[in-house]
Amino acid sequence: MKYGKHILIVAVLIVIVCFTAGCALGKDGEQNEKPPVPAAPYADSYGSEAVLYFPFDEEQGKAVFDKSPAKHGAFIVQGNLLSSPAYQSAAIEPQRTMRSAVNGRALHFDGYSEHISVPAKTFTLGGNAFTVDVCVAPRSFLWAAPQSAREDWAVQVIAGQFSRKDKTGFMLGITKFGYWVFGFGTGKEWVNVYNSAKSACLSTYEWNHLTAVFNGNEGYAEIYLNGISAAKVSVPVGSSVAKANVPFLVGSSNEPEYSGQSEITRFNGVMDELKIYGLAKPVGAIRTHHEGLFGYNGMRAEYEDIAPLATRLAHDKFRPAYHAVPPANWMNEPHALFCYNDKWHLFYQYNVTGPYWRQISWGHWVSDDGMATWRSVKEAIIPTEGTPAPDGIWTGGMAYDTNGLPVLFFTAGDDSRPFNNSNQHIGIARAADYSDPDLTEWIIDDTLAVVQTGEMGVAGEFRDPQVQKIGSVYYMLVGGAVNENGKQRGMAHVFTSDGDFHKWEYRGELFVPASYKSEYGTVWEMPNIARLPDENGKLTDKYIFLFSPQHGDNDVWYYIGDFNTKTCRFTPDFPDAKLLDYGNNVFTGPTLFTDPQTHKVYITGITQDARGDEEHCAAGWAHSASCVRELKLLSDNVLGVFPAGLDNLASESAVGFNELDATQAAQRLREVQSDFLRITYRIRLNGATRAGFRLKVNNNEYAELSFTRAEMRMNTTRFSSGARADVGGELKNDGVVQGVIYVDKASIEAFACDRAVITAFAYGTGTGIVPFSEGGQAAFGITVDVLSPPQRQAY
Repeated sequence: MKYGKHILIVAVLIVIVCFTAGCALGKDGEQNEKPPVPAAPYADSYGSEAVLYFPFDEEQGKAVFDKSPAKHGAFIVQGNLLSSPAYQSAAIEPQRTMRSAVNGRALHFDGYSEHISVPAKTFTLGGNAFTVDVCVAPRSFLWAAPQSAREDWAVQVIAGQFSRKDKTGFMLGITKFGYWVFGFGTGKEWVNVYNSAKSACLSTYEWNHLTAVFNGNEGYAEIYLNGISAAKVSVPVGSSVAKANVPFLVGSSNEPEYSGQSEITRFNGVMDELKIYGLAKPVGAIRTHHEGLFGYNGMRAEYEDIAPLATRLAHDKFRPAYHAVPPANWMNEPHALFCYNDKWHLFYQYNVTGPYWRQISWGHWVSDDGMATWRSVKEAIIPTEGTPAPDGIWTGGMAYDTNGLPVLFFTAGDDSRPFNNSNQHIGIARAADYSDPDLTEWIIDDTLAVVQTGEMGVAGEFRDPQVQKIGSVYYMLVGGAVNENGKQRGMAHVFTSDGDFHKWEYRGELFVPASYKSEYGTVWEMPNIARLPDENGKLTDKYIFLFSPQHGDNDVWYYIGDFNTKTCRFTPDFPDAKLLDYGNNVFTGPTLFTDPQTHKVYITGITQDARGDEEHCAAGWAHSASCVRELKLLSDNVLGVFPAGLDNLASESAVGFNELDATQAAQRLREVQSDFLRITYRIRLNGATRAGFRLKVNNNEYAELSFTRAEMRMNTTRFSSGARADVGGELKNDGVVQGVIYVDKASIEAFACDRAVITAFAYGTGTGIVPFSEGGQAAFGITVDVLSPPQRQAY
């Protein structure tokens, strides 16, 4: 113990230095910036009047404690992932933030399942005077039909204990565009107090301090935002709020509304300092309280702290890790891939609120390593009041303008149908600051780029603009539908522009297939066209046109052919469209990007996880993006498809060998056990009639990738959950098959002979690789690399 004193002194100095630098070591050694500490803790002079107080300052665990003088006890944060982690290999606790808390710590609510319930026998609120006070940082707001009355708008309930049917209790919540409401029932009527001014609407990813006062003694109810009055209504002097015999809920509604398994009326965001007083606080005290809370941490709200934390789902047994995925919840098509200032950007359809389809915005990923890995940044575009897109930001694309700046084109949703009875037109968004490395903020133009008119097919089926610059002309394709001979079929509209993105000339329909098959659906989505380079990167005269049908086979179909840039008509080289990916409705929703410097053509799409609403709700996420793929025209006039970017993934070589039979190869691969693999292979069929790999092997459960001299197939029917399929397609070869397979937990992308791909989701926890051959001895050459998925940042 001779050196114990010196060790203690050094340790103390290290702690002092760390805190002087404004940081502390968190879990797993990451550095979490500490909030500034005030000179003196804020003391609420009305604290003794609180009848319920959740400061949400607990460091860990599922319990939250009432810190009011009444001390009602501890209550459990409930939620799907917290109570029944069906797909998690480790327990999940409620998310908290310290750096961006208003005071101490703040508590996350996932927006579809998490809430706190206090039994009515423990706490009920009513009477002639009370105050509800809380700080919230929402992530998103609910959609509501523009034709509906405000009274009918769905409400994300922050806190409440009410029955509107019985006209009892109270509720504080958020509605469309961040308007908010304080409702209460006297037993005879239900009264709502809304902020009327847009300036008093709430902001996402920022702290909003809300106060609601009921004062029946003086005959009014009033709401305040950040200490300033936002609205006031009169009530008869002597009024009181009737108590509701239902639980007091935090983050959930006593009268819930659902989308599938998910409650849409739950609060989505971060909450802090929920306090209910048994009196009507005077305006001076309300302002003083706001100033006191603001003085602690300046109401700091960093996006990374308020957004769903990516580490929350890190232990999911099936969720891809190195593919692009949102922090949580539901996504659909990725789109608008581009490179700017050495960073790659990719956007996607995103429901910030939960793992289900609703209130869509554009999520945003950025890659710093050439499309190998992607990190989430703040949503780029959201439905916004007063813009051409108040009701949805649907799929689109991008183009560099004449100054080389990236511009986003999107489907602007407006359910008031102001033009041609269509709720879908084409909008534009530009970066607020093109010097921002991540291009985080985007601004919607006041004017639409294209309005759907009567000549442009079926009204309301007009979406997914994709823009390519060919020569000096910009060409925009828009998906749609047309009624023909009593039937509806899909179509691609063509528009051209000289670079003024608010002036597009309509050029009609791109082309009509000679034989329109049922697989082509009734609406074409995500239509794309691009000029193809050859294997050496030199531009050819051939173009690829592709689309994803709705109400048909929702895979990605393509043609190769000629595009007349003058007439804007496409002539395919073959009569029937071909599948770009042989997976069973897994790789869909394609988007193309042509690099103007290299002429390389890239494609990406959604990989649909083939699960249903109940499984999505239990898992907390839905779908991912495919790896980016490069398209080329091979020497035999066949489309070549290659993985792009993934070579930059960190990896460790596990095994490599050549010319072994299946038994020998299996022996060498026995020690390779991982969920994150790159398998580079070469198989000589020799006398074998069929050969390939069993992947994610766990006893008799595995996915089987097989090859013959005519086709490749993927069979996932041995798994007990998820969508099971046995699918494949043509792969003519001379008995030698080579390619690469990427395994990312449940996601499998298998490339073969530079010209065929199968994408699948395989819901098993096995990690083994077993080669096989049938009808003879195939020879295997295999290199396996264990990939290192990126560490999603925790804050």
